[in-house]
Amino acid sequence: MNDPEIDLVLELVGGTDVAYSIVENALQNGKTVVTANKALLSQRGDELFSLAQQKNVEIGMEAAVAGAIPVIRSIKTGLGADSFLSLYGILNGTTNFILSKMELEQLDYAEALRIAQDLGFAEKDPTFDVEGIDTAHKISILGTLAFSRKISLQDVQIEGITKISGL
Repeated sequence: MNDPEIDLVLELVGGTDVAYSIVENALQNGKTVVTANKALLSQRGDELFSLAQQKNVEIGMEAAVAGAIPVIRSIKTGLGADSFLSLYGILNGTTNFILSKMELEQLDYAEALRIAQDLGFAEKDPTFDVEGIDTAHKISILGTLAFSRKISLQDVQIEGITKISGL
């Protein structure tokens, strides 16, 4: 972090505690940071963005939400003058895959989850995805950007898909 030859730090640790220390240290040392860590950005982003602004560096975070779609950049630059009333979208590929399998193939949740895991769409422990936590982090980030005020995780109603028995 103290090496003046390094301009950019890529945070790949995940979680919030160690990742926060790394990102905060990098920003303190005038380094631009790139992260896709939605939990970190959702829970501690306000502190980190404030520090980045003080140090005149940036936090790149496009991959944190809908990484294949430039939604963050669009909200920050292309739609900044617009007023948002609400946000809608499919924000979790795992749950989208599971629910689609349940509906299209008349599968129960457990079978659709097993298929998603077998195909690599769901992690071995899919809790963050299927309980809505991943999506809540994303909504917190997008809401904060779109509505120009902090939308904390506590502001987001979280409801997972594990109790859905069939569609």
